Amino acid sequence: MLEKKNFFAFKIPIAVVLVIIPGGIFFCWVPFLFPGTYGCKSCGREFSKPREMDWREFEKYKKEKEEAQ
Repeated sequence: MLEKKNFFAFKIPIAVVLVIIPGGIFFCWVPFLFPGTYGCKSCGREFSKPREMDWREFEKYKKEKEEAQ
């Protein structure tokens, strides 16, 4: 299972600080241009672009992984 991580806890305070400084209203949207990452709930790996996988392919991959262990 993949979970999208947007890091809003960091992006929103940065945007607020940028709004407060003079002329920052023009740059407060910049932190939201950086895309979020995807994290695997099972193994903890992070991906910038997840690969779409059919459920049959996933079951095959899961079976191969269990046999390797």
